[in-house]
Parts: sequence; structure tokens; C-alpha cells
Amino acid sequence: MLKAFQELFDDGTYADVIVRYGLGDVTLPAPVFNVSSVTGAGEAQPPGAGG
Repeated sequence: MLKAFQELFDDGTYADVIVRYGLGDVTLPAPVFNVSSVTGAGEAQPPGAGG
């Protein structure tokens, strides 16, 4: 799955989505896929939130 995320960054799709939907305040410099940081609702938890 990380390879799929990497492709989104490499081909510019990630940047296009960020610009299209005005998500500049939540951009990532590189792909991050950490299943343990995602809640059941699919929302990222802040560091140290436990969950």
C-alpha cells in the first residue's frame, strides 16, 4: 500500500488534490502510512492520543 501512496506523490496527483480542495494546511512532505495512527473512522489521531 505504501507503494500506491508513493506513486501519488511521485506523479503529482497528491499535490493536485491538495490544491484542488484547499488542503494546504494538512499537506505532508512525503507519504506516511501508519495504520496505528488512524481511528476506526479513518481520522488521524494526534500523537500520544492512544485510541
